[in-house]
Amino acid sequence: MGKECRDLEPYDPPLFHNVLHPRKRAFLTALAQCGMLTEAARLARIDRKNHYWWLENDPDYEPMVEKARRMAADAAEDEVYRRGFVGFDHPVIHQGEITDHYTQYSDLCAIFYLKGARPNKYRDNYEGLPNGGKVQINFINFNNHPASIYSEKVSASILESNGSGEEKSGQGMASESREGQDRPQFCNFKDVP
Repeated sequence: MGKECRDLEPYDPPLFHNVLHPRKRAFLTALAQCGMLTEAARLARIDRKNHYWWLENDPDYEPMVEKARRMAADAAEDEVYRRGFVGFDHPVIHQGEITDHYTQYSDLCAIFYLKGARPNKYRDNYEGLPNGGKVQINFINFNNHPASIYSEKVSASILESNGSGEEKSGQGMASESREGQDRPQFCNFKDVP
């Protein structure tokens, strides 16, 4: 019978085999492998200005450049994933000699990979609300809050009705003045007549 998929040799056609100009093809291949214009021009043995001339004068060249950049970006993403999740060997150096190796991971590479893979979940400006609205936090001074003033009046009436100046319940409002205090004191509304 036929060969199974794992037995087949991978087909690796030459990059940009449909580009007929040999220097363009060499430059695009180098750009796909290294991702840097200056280095790709050096590897292809052309002047960097040729790239810009081809961009202006050859309408078929720009899509090929974008393809080469995507290929370089894919290779860079693979490296980011490897360093962030698979790890890389890091030597242990003692007294100037390599004595051992350990696997090191890059947290920063993992963060950037996740931001690119799932931007809606790991973006920097995630607001965490289903409707995307903003959260407003109001700070209230309870010394002048209507509920606080009402509780003072209720507590005062409880103290007056008792006659002894003592509270009916241990949970009631304290008898001392609230002047200068920053937090409200509450009364037990079960004691209200």
